[in-house]
Parts: sequence; C-alpha cells; structure tokens
Amino acid sequence: MKDPKDDARDGCEGARPRFAASNVGERPGGPGASTSEARYVVGVIRGRTWTMSDGWNAASGTFAAESESLDVDGSKRIFRAGEDGGVKFVCADDWSGEHVMVLGRESVEASTEGAWYRHARWASGGGARRIEGLRGVECSCATFVKYASSGESSGSGAGTIVRALVGTADGRVFDVRIDYSSDGKRFEQACERVFETKDCEKIAGVRAFKRGRGVDSRHGALISTSRRLYALVGSYSLESVFAKARAKPGGIDAVVEMPVASDTSELCVWQRRRKSPSSSSDCMAWLTGAGIYRGTLNFNVDDASSVLEQHGVLPFPQTDADDVGPISLAMTEHHILLLYSKSLIAVNAITGDVEGKIQLPSGGASTFACTDPTTAVAYVANERNLLQIVITNEDANVWRVHCDLHDYEQAIAACKSELQRQFVFTHKAERMMKMKRYEDAAEAFARASHAHSIEDVAKTFIDLNARDALYAYIEGRLRELPSDDVARRLILATWLLEERLKLASVSRDAKNDAKLRDFLREYFDSLDERETLRMLSEAKRLDDEMYFAELCGDFDRVLDHFMQLGDSRRALEIITSQRVPRETSNRVLPALIERLPKETIDFLLSRGQVSEDMKIIGPLAREERLFDKSSDAAKTILTHLARYLETITAKENGMARSDAAAHNLLLNLYVSQIDSSPTVVTTLNRYILGAVDEGTKEPFYDVQYAIRMCEKHGAHRSAVYAYCMSRNYDMAMHIALSTLQDIELAKMVTVKAAEAPSGDSNEDEIVQKKLWIEIAKWSIQKSGVLQQHANSESEEERSSAIRGALSFLNETNGALRVEDILPLLPDFTVIDDVKDLVLKSLTEHRSEIEHLREELERITAFTQDVQDEIEDLEQKTYIVKKDQKCLECGRPVVRLRLMEHADDANLLAPFYVFPCEMAYHTECLIRRVLPLMFPDERKRALALMRLLKVPLPRRLKPETKFWGAPPKAATGLTAEEAVGELEDMLCADCPDCGALHLRLIHEPLLTPEEQALDDALAAQLPESWLDPFEAEVDFDSDPVEVIPWEEFKEIKLPDGWPDHEFFRS
Repeated sequence: MKDPKDDARDGCEGARPRFAASNVGERPGGPGASTSEARYVVGVIRGRTWTMSDGWNAASGTFAAESESLDVDGSKRIFRAGEDGGVKFVCADDWSGEHVMVLGRESVEASTEGAWYRHARWASGGGARRIEGLRGVECSCATFVKYASSGESSGSGAGTIVRALVGTADGRVFDVRIDYSSDGKRFEQACERVFETKDCEKIAGVRAFKRGRGVDSRHGALISTSRRLYALVGSYSLESVFAKARAKPGGIDAVVEMPVASDTSELCVWQRRRKSPSSSSDCMAWLTGAGIYRGTLNFNVDDASSVLEQHGVLPFPQTDADDVGPISLAMTEHHILLLYSKSLIAVNAITGDVEGKIQLPSGGASTFACTDPTTAVAYVANERNLLQIVITNEDANVWRVHCDLHDYEQAIAACKSELQRQFVFTHKAERMMKMKRYEDAAEAFARASHAHSIEDVAKTFIDLNARDALYAYIEGRLRELPSDDVARRLILATWLLEERLKLASVSRDAKNDAKLRDFLREYFDSLDERETLRMLSEAKRLDDEMYFAELCGDFDRVLDHFMQLGDSRRALEIITSQRVPRETSNRVLPALIERLPKETIDFLLSRGQVSEDMKIIGPLAREERLFDKSSDAAKTILTHLARYLETITAKENGMARSDAAAHNLLLNLYVSQIDSSPTVVTTLNRYILGAVDEGTKEPFYDVQYAIRMCEKHGAHRSAVYAYCMSRNYDMAMHIALSTLQDIELAKMVTVKAAEAPSGDSNEDEIVQKKLWIEIAKWSIQKSGVLQQHANSESEEERSSAIRGALSFLNETNGALRVEDILPLLPDFTVIDDVKDLVLKSLTEHRSEIEHLREELERITAFTQDVQDEIEDLEQKTYIVKKDQKCLECGRPVVRLRLMEHADDANLLAPFYVFPCEMAYHTECLIRRVLPLMFPDERKRALALMRLLKVPLPRRLKPETKFWGAPPKAATGLTAEEAVGELEDMLCADCPDCGALHLRLIHEPLLTPEEQALDDALAAQLPESWLDPFEAEVDFDSDPVEVIPWEEFKEIKLPDGWPDHEFFRS
C-alpha cells in the first residue's frame, strides 16, 4: 500500500512559494528632484501613498492612476535639508498613510537636529513642520501609535490628535502628541520623555501595540537597540505601561541581549490580518549582528519577559562573498525578506530556510526594505530602483513546516487539500504510536480517514492490546464517515454498542453507564432501532432501552413504560418535549391529569392548544366518579379542571373567551360541585353574572342549560341570576319570592331589569311596575295585614303592620305610587294608616298638574303666534317691479298679455311670489316643484292639472316615464277648489331656499337607466377598482397640474384600464 505521506508530497509538488520583483520606481533621479544625483535612500509606502527621501530631500506622492508606478512628477516636496544636513528616517502611520514624520538635520549644526511632521490634508504648498520639543535632539527612529488614550483619537476616528513614539541616538523615547486639524504653528500638543535605556544605546526600532477593548485591553511596546530588545506590557493605557517601567528601580532589563552589536539593527513587526486564518498571532523580526531574532508576541501576560513566545535566532543564509551582511529586512505573513547589497533573499520565518532569491537590477547599492501593512505588499529599493515584491503561493509549505515542528493544529489550519490533512494526521499518529500514546494515535488515525484501512489500524491496536484506543479509533472513524454511508455507519455503530454493553455488564459503574448513554445519544441515528432495543433488552438495561427509544422518537413505548411504573412526573417531562406527537401525548394526558393535576394543567395552559385540550378535558370533566364527596383527590382534579377553563375563558387574555362549549363545561363543573362543596355557589353566581359579552351583553354560555342545571341541583339563587340573564324576570321574581322568600333578591331582579333596557321606555316602565307590584303583594301578604281583622284587636298593631308593608315604596324609584298599592290593602284599612303616603302622592300629582298646565299655556301661546303670523302673511302685500325676473328662466315675471285673467279664481295666476320675495312664472314653478314632490303628491298634482287643463312643461316630459302611468283627472271638485288645492301644493315652500330639496335625500342619485349604464361600465373595470378606499380630497383647492387633452392621449394607460375617451366623458 502506498504511503499517504508520498501522496501528500506528490500532491504538493510544484506548489512552492515563488518570489518575483516588479520595478515600480525606476527613475534617473530620486523623488522630488530632477538632478541625476537624486536617489532612494529611505522611504515608506502605505496603500497608494508613498514618502521617499534621497538623503537630503523628502517628498510625498501617490502611485500613477493607471499603473503600479510611482508618480514622481506629481509628488510634493515636504522637507529639504542643507548641503551639510540630511534625512535619516522617514515613517508614516500604518492605517491611512496621511501622517508622515521625517527625522534628520537641516545643517551641520547639532541644534538643527530634530523631527518634522506633516499631514496629507495640509495646504499643498506647505512642507513638514518642526516638532519644537525635539529641536536639537538626534532622532533615530519613530512610529505612530494607532490607539490613543482615553478621550483622544486613534488617528482613524473623528478626533484630531495623533501620537508618535520617537527614539533617539542617546537611548531615549519621546511621546509626541500632535493636533493635525490645522497646519498652524501650534499643532504640537506635548512632547514627553517616557523611556530611557540604562547604557544610553541608540534606539534602533520602536513599536507600540494594543489588544482588546475597554477595561480588558492590553497595551505593550517593543524597543530595540543595536544589541538589546526591551518589552513592556500592562493594562489600561500605554502611558501606564511606560510609567510602570520608569517606576522600576534601576530601570528595566532587556528581554533579549545579543552578543554582537549591529550597525544595521532594525525592528520589524507583522500584525495578523483578520482574513488570514493561517496567521494566528503577531510576529516580530529583529535584525542583529548574530542573525535574525524572530518570535511571536503575546501581550496577554503580566511579565514582560513572557511577551516573546517561540522565539530564537535564525542564522543568516549563505551568500556571495560580496554580500557582507543584510542591510535591511521586511516581513510578510510567512517569510522574512533580507536585503543585501545586490540581492533579496526570502527565508522561512519559522525555520530560516531559504525559499527565494531575487537579484536586484543595477542602480547603486541597496538602501531599504519595507512592507505596506494595509496591502501586505513588500517593497525594496536601491539608489535608482524601487521594486515591488510579488509573492505567489506563499503559504504553500506552511503546513509542512508546522508538521515537522509537531505543531499539528497550525499545520491542519494551513492545509489546503485533503491529502495534506491526511499526511499531517498520519504524521501525528505515527509519532503518538512511538510515544505509546495510543488513544491520541487512534484519534489521529481516525481523522486521517481513508488514508488507512479500518482493518489494518484495528489489527494494530488489537495486537497491542490497546482496547480503549481501538474503541476511540472506531468511534472516530464513525464520526468521520458521511451521513449517507448508512451501511458502514451501521456496522461500526453496532459493533461499538456490543463492546460498550460488554464493558458495562462486566463493570457496571457510573463511568461506563455515562459512556454508554453518551454513545447512544450521539449515534442513535446510525443504529438499527429494532436490533438496538433487542440488545439493550437482553442486557437487562431497561433505563437505557427507554432512553434510546426516546431518542428514536418511540414515545408510545416510553410513555407506557413510565406510566406502568407510576413515574408520572417523568412521563410529563417527556410530553413537554416538542418532539412528542400530539396524538401520543393526548392519549396519556387524561391519566396524567388524574395523577398530577396541577402540573398537567400548567402544561396544557402553556402549550395553548385549546381545541385539542377540550377533547381531553371535556370527557374527563363529565365523569361521575370525580364528583364523589368523600374523595379529596377528585376535588383536587375538579379544582384544576375548573382553573383551566377559568383561564381560557377569562375576560383578559382568554384564549377561548367566546367558546360556548368551554363556558358550558365550566358551568357544569360549578353546578355539579354544589352538593360536595357548597362554597362553590358564590363562584357560580359570580360566573353567571360575569360571563357576558361586553358588546352585545349576551352571555357566552347556554342560558337555558344553566337554568336547567341550577334547578336540577337546587341552586335556586343561581337560577334567579340565570333567569335575569335570559330576561325572564317574571320567573326570576317568582323563585325569589315564592321559593326563596328573599325580598332583597327580588329587589335585585328589578335592578337587573333596569340595567338591561329593551329600547322601549314605556315597555320598561311597565316591566318595572309589574315587578314591584309583585314585591308589594308578597310584602303585604307576608306582613299578615289581611288577617289582622280576625286575629288582632289592636288598631296600633294593624297600623304598624300596614306601614311596614308599604315601607319599600321609596325604593321603587317612582315605579309605584300609593294609588297602585291601595287596591292591595284590606277593606278595613283606616286612612290614617296611609295618610302620609296619600298626601305625598297628592303633592306629586299637584306638581305634575301644574307643570302640565304651564306647558299647555306655552303651547297655546305658540299656536296663537303661528296663527297671527299666518294671517299677517295672508294680508301682506308684495310689490313686484316690472323688471323683476323669474328665478328659473330669467325673464320678467310680469307679462301684460298674461295679466288679463289674473283675477280669475278658476285659473292659476300668471306668476307667484314667495315671502322670501323670489318670483316664478307658473310654468317655471311647476317645472321646479313637480320633480321635488313625493310620488303620491305628484300624482295628485298631475290629476288636478289635468282637471284644470294645465299643460305639462315640455322640459318635464322626458322625466314622466319614471313617474309611472299618468293619473286620471281629479273629480268631485270645482275649478276654484282645484285651483286652491293645486296652489297649496305648488306654493307650500320656496323651491330655491325652502326645505323641498331635503326630500331628495331618500331618492336614488341615478335613474334606473343611468344606474344600468353605470353597472355596465363597472363590469368593464378591473376588480381592484371596485374595492373601497379612503382618501381626503380638497375640492376647493386648485389642481396641482392640468394636462391638455392632446397630451393626455399620448399617455400610455396601464393594462385593464378604460380607454382615454372614458376619462373625457
């Protein structure tokens, strides 16, 4: 069999990292200069922004828009030193490239040493500005701090404060704070010394870090010299970290000290990127005289000496004799790039193996190397060229490197194919076998999957008598098999179950039982249900059998088992699972209600399936055995059944508030418990009165059923309430007085009758009077006054009895008076016994008579005023001007040719003038008034017109077809009588300002013909057009836009709309 390692090697052959260089800055001169002496000395690139220096000048610019080359012609010079000055170091921030700092001197004088800062958004003509706090200080390196302290910006936020750490040649580190919101002279906010080395060595590199957010954030810094590396770590803020270092007596010690100093010492850090899963932590590389010191960074420690992890020195690779040593270095995700005088060598960041070499083009000595943190692209330069390093398949061998170092987790994370993963797991398994860690080897073999046959690996563990490892391997292979490989999963799972059962039978302890349960839970879907149940049953593991049945969804078997054992609580816990079918749970719930009424009813209320629950509770609530007086358990069941029904029919949030079946069942429960629990009567009475629809005032339950049940069980008071709810007040009064002899209950019946009016006030008064008379009869009979003449000779006792019988009259609210009661009293009643009541009644009658007399006088006066006004109107004279026009036709109402017969009583007048002084020709008045008449009035008017031979106006003839058949001429009247009657009908009110138009409110808006036309048009419209809608339209406002007809015809109407002519009509 072929070794899977060989397969992995074959699969990765040819997929090695490849390094190439692309010249993006080949110029005869350096940045910002036109002379041939210009060159690249120091520089930095962030995104598409670059800052370069030729040693004297510093310039900033961007890459060309359509290429990856530097746009030198469009660059801006930001710093210029004198002949004896120079630029030593240039840095930019890692997140935007907008913040730039230049370190150097302007002339040979020491006082001109310092640092200069510039922001990209400052005025284009302005250069970098000196940081006054560093004037005269020889600065060697700098870095911008991305995360500011509390209340300050990180540079990428909304604030305007940026911070930088600046290292000097005398071993000091300064914290500089700059307000970049303005390019004014006062941009520098602070410049403080925060760190100093013991021996005042030149600071070669400085970097700051922050991990986490808020109170859990961690801060740290790395500071390097030519031979020492310092690490600082702490919480809260970077200031506190430096303060902690300063407070340490004698200063802090270096975490790494190299035996050989380096003039080209340089510190480089690679910070992990979120989109790179194979890079798990930040890394650092420090160029020293003895080699490359590399390691990973962990700032979640308290001791600074523990910040570096997996660290050590990588020796320099062998080079040509001309290459004395590396000049600079840069880092990528998995490699360290070493820049020599004529070449660039890429070494693996973990092993130090050389994996690529690039010869630099001619153009002078090499100057610097850097990596753009925003794009992860590396750049190197010599004096005349800037090269972009293009890396392909950089992580191709990362998995193998980690595997050889036995870092299997990182190796698996870096694998890109299944063959590579198999190689790594096989490598791990073989190593674990050599170390005799068989269970770890079994897990690795299992994850290697198809790289090894199950039989071979299993035989190996059997030969070694490593049973636990064998089980772990088989279970691991089972876990790795795809879900659709049913047969192999079944075989492996069944074999494992047999072994687990053997172990559990031999040594039955909690640990083995737990393992068996865990196995069943994880792989129940891979086992055959019937065979597994048989195996568990033969092993006499009933609990595990039920557990497996529950996992497989065989809830009938499980519930029957626990119900037979009497473990109702466990059965209820299973039912509460969402996986139990409804039919299964409904089959067991009646028995659970009897055993655990409270818990089961709580479950029913929580699941909210009223229709299903009623099928369970209904038959149970009607079982006669539950109403046994001597059974406390039955009372408890009924109590909780009633609680369920009360909850679902509750006034607030009741799920079955209007369900008549639920209400009737609850009513039956209340009534049926009267014999065994008399206190339920109060609850029953409250329910009968309260279970009412608030809108219709109708009870939710069947009132007649309630009456029958109450009378059957002797709940007469409840029956009275039920009769009141059915508005049968006579029967309610009869039971209250005859059966219960409770006058207060009878008075309550009258109150209920008053609270449910019928809508007819006269009928309600009759009902009230009738009910109170019944109370009066019973009260008089109860007092015994009718038998006083035979049984008592004391007048005072008889009078007292009569007054007591009539004492309730004040409670009738006027429904009864003394005259209604007197016929009920015995004949021998002395007037003195009822004198007070009679006087009170006479006083009330006298008040009513006085009120009626005043009302009659007021009506008589009003009638006289109306008659006087009518007489005045009849005698009133109106002056009609000769040019007064008819309100209908607009012509003068006075026509001389028509005035000849104006005084003839047998003819209609030529015109009529109304009290409002509006005039109409007779024909015009007929044309206006006839359409406004009621049909019967119009028919009579047409009959009178035919009798008087008055022609119908021509304009009304089209409307006569809607008036029915023309009537015959009126008979039995003289011409003068007919004229008078017709004039009364025509002149009843002014057709223009009178109330005749109000008659049209009962008439349809459209004639039958118009309605038929409208219906035919509506049938052609889309159905959505006929849906009602609400909109507020202001018809008084001007239209927003008026579209000419010609433009409207050009508009394309939606499908289903009428054509344009429809809107025009």
